Amino acid sequence: MIEAIVFDFDGLLVETEGPGFEAWRTVFAELGAELTVDDFLVCIGTRNAVDWGELLEIKTGRPGPTDAELRVAKQAHQAGSVAALPLQPGVRQWLDDVAAAGLRCAIASSSERLWIEPHLHRLGVAHHFELLTTWEGPDCGFAPKPAPDLYLRACRALDVQPGAALAVEDSMNGVLAAKAAGMHCLAVPNGITISSDFSAADLVATSLDALRLAEALAALTRPVS
Repeated sequence: MIEAIVFDFDGLLVETEGPGFEAWRTVFAELGAELTVDDFLVCIGTRNAVDWGELLEIKTGRPGPTDAELRVAKQAHQAGSVAALPLQPGVRQWLDDVAAAGLRCAIASSSERLWIEPHLHRLGVAHHFELLTTWEGPDCGFAPKPAPDLYLRACRALDVQPGAALAVEDSMNGVLAAKAAGMHCLAVPNGITISSDFSAADLVATSLDALRLAEALAALTRPVS
C-alpha cells in the first residue's frame, strides 16, 4: 500500500529543464560550439556530471572558459526565462489528490533548497510538502541522484518504508535513484527527457494531467497477469 508520494522538482513540477538547455546552448553557440540534447541529458536529475569547460574544449579544440565561468554565463541567460514558469499540467490536481487521500508528501531533488523554495512559494504550493530533501553540494555528506541517498533520506524523514512510497520523476537518473532506494516509480518525461530510457520505471505517463493519482495507485496494486 502506498503511504507517501515523493516528487522530483526540476522538469517535473516546473519545466526548468527546457530553459536550462536553451541557456547552455546559447552559451556554447556564443563560443562557437553546438550543444546537443544528448550532451545535456547526462546532467539532468543529477549534479556535476558534466565539466562544461572540458566539454567546450572538446567541441572547439581549444581552451576556453572554465566550468565555473560558464555556469555564471548560463545563469545570466536563464534567470529571466524561469522567473515566471507555471506548474506543469496536472501537478496542482495531483497535489490536491495527495492531500485528499491523506498521503505523506515530499520533494527529493538534486537541486538546492534555495532554488526550489522560492518557486514553491511563488506558485502557492509550498504547504503541500512536509519536507524537502535536497542536495546541498559535495560537503553535505551524501551523493546526488542516481544514488538512492536523497530518496532514502526522504523516506526516513517521513517514517515510511521505501516500498510504501511512490517517486514521481522526469529523468533516467531520478528513476534509477528511486528504484535503487526500493521505491515504486512513475516516470513523466518532459520535452528534453522524452528520448530517455524509462524501462526501469513501474509506470510511465505523458504528463500528470494524463494519469490521475488514483489511476496510478490502482495500476501499482493491480496483480500481474
